[in-house]
Amino acid sequence: MNDEFDYEKSLSAFLEMYNEQQNRIKSVLNDTVNVLSLNTLKIPEINVPKIDFEPLGGKLKGAFNIDVGAGKQLRGAFENINTEKVKGIKNTLDNINSTAERLCNIFTKEFIDFLSNVGIRIRESLLLELSIFGELEWCYWGVDELDDFKLWDMSPTYLKEYLDDDASIKDIDAYITNYFTKKIIISIADRTALNLDEKDVKKFDQAMIDFRARRYLDCANLLASLIDSQSIKQELDDLKKGRYGEFPDNITQGWQAFYIVFRNDLSKYFDGKVFVGKGKKEKRENGFKEFMEEVKADLSDYETKIPILLLASCLIKFFEDSNWKNYPQKPEVINRHWLMHGMYDIDDITKSDCIKLLLMLNQLTDIYTKIKKGEL
Repeated sequence: MNDEFDYEKSLSAFLEMYNEQQNRIKSVLNDTVNVLSLNTLKIPEINVPKIDFEPLGGKLKGAFNIDVGAGKQLRGAFENINTEKVKGIKNTLDNINSTAERLCNIFTKEFIDFLSNVGIRIRESLLLELSIFGELEWCYWGVDELDDFKLWDMSPTYLKEYLDDDASIKDIDAYITNYFTKKIIISIADRTALNLDEKDVKKFDQAMIDFRARRYLDCANLLASLIDSQSIKQELDDLKKGRYGEFPDNITQGWQAFYIVFRNDLSKYFDGKVFVGKGKKEKRENGFKEFMEEVKADLSDYETKIPILLLASCLIKFFEDSNWKNYPQKPEVINRHWLMHGMYDIDDITKSDCIKLLLMLNQLTDIYTKIKKGEL
């Protein structure tokens, strides 16, 4: 992945080249119109469609088809007028039929090259943003309660412009958390509860009670346990339904549990490609990066693929190995092992941490519910 790609600079470069083509197109048309010298002639009255230079892009071809029709109208009107100037105009009008073809040849090599590579750059930019979201553990792609304007304000591109260079992860978390109003959190929680079994709903309800009471450590412990248990239960369901195939019938937990569910049920959306499910931190992280590089070439059906990739990016960070030797220094983002092994103090866990876990649980249960219903 090219982490030097700048979406806004590339978009500016695109617009600059596009405007250059627009000016050159207008120049060609103006030269053609100037040759006509219609203002110096007395000719029969005729309704000539106005040449509209706007809009360009997809409507360009249609605009020039109208102009060619206008050329035919004018030529018919002058058929019986026998003057040298009119003959010159008639010859000039004949050239209008090929104007569209001439315009197609105007586009510069640089512009064409940019267009041919823009898809790759956009995919790299998208995966870079997913990686950033993953490192921060913000899993809010496709959250219905957030409109497009809010999502843009919360994107890494915007955050980079909005926040100071020395902004901490806590600063970023605080900024994003402001967008999750009480109404939005209630709505997300209600949707999440629909995807849980009866026993897990009781745990989840208690987690949300703790959240509202600002008992964030208690809330986080319950949400983290639910995130872990959902993948274990999905593994058991896969085993019962024979989805393991030739793979050993092992049931595990954490990141490896999510990996097994991905392998069994979701890898088909990525041509059978999978990431690393177990091993040391470096092996898992490098394996996941390699996986992301492999799948970036085809991000069609993004409404299915992107939520899966973002969730995976967040979970691999959440389940990251712990280095107890760093204590009392703690991870910058909430970590499952520090949480479940009681290494956090009460004040360490924040409202932002609980919202992150709620979003991960929401996305995870949504995907697993679709698997159970045969929708994935």
